[in-house]
Amino acid sequence: MAPEVIHLEDIPETSQRRSAPRSQQPSVPLAVYDEDAPEDATIEITDLELDRIPLDLPIGKEVLGMDDPPEEEEIVELWKVEQKPELITHIAHAYPVLARRAGIEGVVYVNLLVGKDGKVLRAEVVKGLEVFHEAALDAVKQFTFSPGIQNDKAVKVWITTPLQFTLVENRGQ
Repeated sequence: MAPEVIHLEDIPETSQRRSAPRSQQPSVPLAVYDEDAPEDATIEITDLELDRIPLDLPIGKEVLGMDDPPEEEEIVELWKVEQKPELITHIAHAYPVLARRAGIEGVVYVNLLVGKDGKVLRAEVVKGLEVFHEAALDAVKQFTFSPGIQNDKAVKVWITTPLQFTLVENRGQ
């Protein structure tokens, strides 16, 4: 009998790391038209967590506890109103120091959103030298108007108003 030769190999020891479990997504059954599919196969029940899905559904009156939904306030353009807003309180605007020192004069046109109560809700500069923008906006936010009237109701309305920046002391007074 011949001697058997056994070779030993050194195999390094390995370790297995446990990975984080995968999040299970619900399986969605698909209709399969396959001749090999068994006829008695059934679709598994799928548990969907619908309460975790944000739904943007309208809320009924009974849920809100109201008779009628709140009306959205329409902002009317000036040419559509029956009675346009009239200026009641005019606040004198401050003349910017930098513009005064430089001897700069000009006009700033400002769009104003006049609310139903006649107060300025928003103000945006349309045109004019940038040095006057901040002073113009500070002044017009303090203006008050009579409200715009449409169909015998006060409405929000956009108007445009000019603000003149003039150096009076250079006029020889």
